Amino acid sequence: MRPPQILREGDVFEGKVPITSHISVGRRAFLLRIGASQVAREAAPGQFLMFRVGPTYDPLLRRPFSVCRVVGEEVEVMYRVVGRGTALLSERRPGEELKVLGPLGRGFRPPHGPPLLVAGGMGVAPLIFWAQRLRELGYGPTVLLGAASAGELLGEGILREVGAEVRVATEDGSLGFRGTVVELLERELEPSHFVYACGPSGMLRRVVALVEAKGLPCQISVEEVMACGVGACMGCAVRARAGGYLLACKDGPVFDGEEVTL
Repeated sequence: MRPPQILREGDVFEGKVPITSHISVGRRAFLLRIGASQVAREAAPGQFLMFRVGPTYDPLLRRPFSVCRVVGEEVEVMYRVVGRGTALLSERRPGEELKVLGPLGRGFRPPHGPPLLVAGGMGVAPLIFWAQRLRELGYGPTVLLGAASAGELLGEGILREVGAEVRVATEDGSLGFRGTVVELLERELEPSHFVYACGPSGMLRRVVALVEAKGLPCQISVEEVMACGVGACMGCAVRARAGGYLLACKDGPVFDGEEVTL
C-alpha cells in the first residue's frame, strides 16, 4: 500500500484497502464495507470516495460513492448497479483489495433547528452517515425515505440502526405514505425544521422550492457524474444561482439550496 497522499486541504488517502464485507441489500443494490482506518477517521457526512472498481485500469476512470456509514475503522458505501463500472464492482469479493481515493468534497453543516432528512432512492446513502453523526451530536433526526415501491426502498433498516426515526413514502402505496417523498415532506414540514435532502435532481428541485416557499433553510447533496473527483476535469459542473458554475466534487456535493439551480 502506498503511503497517504495529500491532494487538497484535509487528510485525503490514496491507496489500496481490503474489502471486508459485500452484501446485497435490495434489487441490484449492494452494501460494501472496506477496512480504511484513515478514511474512517477523516470522513465527514456528505463526503465521497473514488473507487477504481475493477482489478485493472479498465475502466480507466474511478467511480464516486458517498460515504454511507463509519463502523469503527471500517467504512461502508451503498450503491446500485446501473452500468459497467458498478457491475464490475458488484463482482468484487471480501479479501480482495480496492484502490480508493478520499474522502473528498464538502459535507453537511450543522442544523439550526430540528433536522429533517429527505431521501429519494439511492440518495439515502449520505443521509445515513449524517443521521449517524447527528445522533452522536445529540440530535434526534427524522428521515423521510421515498421510493417508487416497497421493493425499491433502501436503507430503512440501517437508518433505524443508527437511531433515526424513519417515515416511509412509496409512490404506489405499497408501504407507508402513498405518494412521493416530497408530498410527505409537505405534510411533515414544520416552521422549526432544518431540511437536508439527497436524491434525483427533479426531487431536489421540488424540495428546495417547497422549503424556500416557507422561508426555511435547506442543504442538498447533488448526484453528478464525476471523472476525477478533485476539480481537475470540470465534468461535474452545477449552475450557480449567482451566475457561473460550481463543481460538485470540490464546492459540493453538499450545497445550500439557494446556491444552485438544478
